[in-house]
Amino acid sequence: MSSGEFRLEEALQVVLITYNRERALRHTLGRLFAPDSPVRGCGITVLDNASDDGTRRTALGFAAEHPNLKVVTHPRNIGGNANIVRAFESASREYLWVLCDDDDFDWSRWRPVGGALASGEYDMVYTVNALNRPSETPDAGYLAFLAAFVPGCIYRASLIDGDVLQNMYAMIHTWYPQCVPALHALCNLGRPYFLPPANVVLRRLLTDDGVREMTMAENDATLTRGMGAAMRHPDLTRMFWHVGFARAAQIVADEKKRALVIEGARFNESWSADFLDYCEYVYEYNRDHRGGSARNLADFMFDLPRNRRFPFAMIVLRPYLPLYLEVRRGRVELVVLRKLKLRLWDRRWFGGKGGR
Repeated sequence: MSSGEFRLEEALQVVLITYNRERALRHTLGRLFAPDSPVRGCGITVLDNASDDGTRRTALGFAAEHPNLKVVTHPRNIGGNANIVRAFESASREYLWVLCDDDDFDWSRWRPVGGALASGEYDMVYTVNALNRPSETPDAGYLAFLAAFVPGCIYRASLIDGDVLQNMYAMIHTWYPQCVPALHALCNLGRPYFLPPANVVLRRLLTDDGVREMTMAENDATLTRGMGAAMRHPDLTRMFWHVGFARAAQIVADEKKRALVIEGARFNESWSADFLDYCEYVYEYNRDHRGGSARNLADFMFDLPRNRRFPFAMIVLRPYLPLYLEVRRGRVELVVLRKLKLRLWDRRWFGGKGGR
């Protein structure tokens, strides 16, 4: 389709996933159909995950006023991540944009995104350029981090083929099936992408009543809402963001690119220099919030780049060792009784710079 023939209403398909978020959904739909919304005339579908509050009633109320809105209610709750994959599976137009039920938008920033879509030059058109920490030189890791935010990227539908969908379904338990098409396009295929100058989508991590921001525990629980604890697989209970993303990143075929993705993502933490500080955070979070799950530690360690596995093992084992090696910021130190440090090697001794 040439730029002269491009019509956003025909080219862009918007799919919104929801479950028991009546108040948040009403706000998001109101923003999608606002007078200044560029997507108000596009085909919009709500995938309701068998809500038992007023969510379906709210969605149908909007559909009665907007014929281009379709409401699909699953007969059973298939889980938040499975609903994400179902949204990607429904791709039928040139571009697909998957949204969550608690999103907000700054439509005054849409013009560059709309221009990128109209150009037909890009297979991935981001709707955000920064989440918590900006990057002046975004690499594959940072781009994958942005794509982990479900509405953070609009995809050319042809990217979502059978192989991608099968891998997305396989990654449901990691919390990051939505990363599969981005990682495949960026790292395996090298497809072109567009990064906007400012965020169009605004994160709204609020409680269901919209009164306050979610705690970390409440945010973690959103992906298993409505699921009985007695039937919850251990993988769903133990998993958390950082381990899950490292698992999903295994879709990247090239080992060096995979290492770049895992080391560059780091999620919402503002790590300015040392990757092993991040690994230490993962270890401590697993200890404090996931009961010290040995499977999480094993998954994360073996999903790390090979040269990072031994240092991470030292982080895990050091509480039990009288002495150990610590490798970080371009130096190697022998640590005795967790207090005395003897520097064995430093990159700066040879004119290098400290860092990761």
